Amino acid sequence: MVIYRDGNGYSPYLDWVTNTLDRKQTTHLQVVLSDYLFKYGNSKPKAKWLRDLSGGLYQLRVQGINKHGEKEVLLRVYLHFLEDQKVLFLSGYDKLSDSSPSRQQEEIGFARSILKKWSEDE
Repeated sequence: MVIYRDGNGYSPYLDWVTNTLDRKQTTHLQVVLSDYLFKYGNSKPKAKWLRDLSGGLYQLRVQGINKHGEKEVLLRVYLHFLEDQKVLFLSGYDKLSDSSPSRQQEEIGFARSILKKWSEDE
């Protein structure tokens, strides 16, 4: 697991996880990371929890359903797969707070810009 940090040490992903997610969201994220992502990586390209956005950018989908069948957690995590089964975490957002297509495109664009910056710095 590798977390992107800019030249000042700032990480959009860590900022989001630390300052935005509540305990329930964090728990769901940890379960998806350990039970799916760290176990399978991108070896299951048609998996419903992982979407290839092209150009090396992937969207990890984290969903939690309550006992009434309603979505209570709906997160998107943007990442890039590195060599040796490492994963670079770029950013994320809570889709339940704003599920509009424009917000999703904004978040994908932001993640792409981070990945581009990281690629240029490598």
